[in-house]
Amino acid sequence: MAGPPIPAFTSANARKIRVAVVGAGSAGSSCAYALSKLPSQYEVTIFDKELVSGGMATSVNIDASKCVTFFERLFVFHWS
Repeated sequence: MAGPPIPAFTSANARKIRVAVVGAGSAGSSCAYALSKLPSQYEVTIFDKELVSGGMATSVNIDASKCVTFFERLFVFHWS
């Protein structure tokens, strides 16, 4: 059996829904952004363990000595 019906949002019951977004990666940030476009309906708070947002895009250290540039790949592909 389904739960009770969720009432439609109207000005008569205009209570903001408090939303906690866990994680400030790409999914969490886009979710928080979309909900923040409706400030009369949602109050959004983002929680993340890191000091900066971005998730895996900012938390992975890249060893530049192991990176191969696009031009190096072309050279290796054509001449080996």
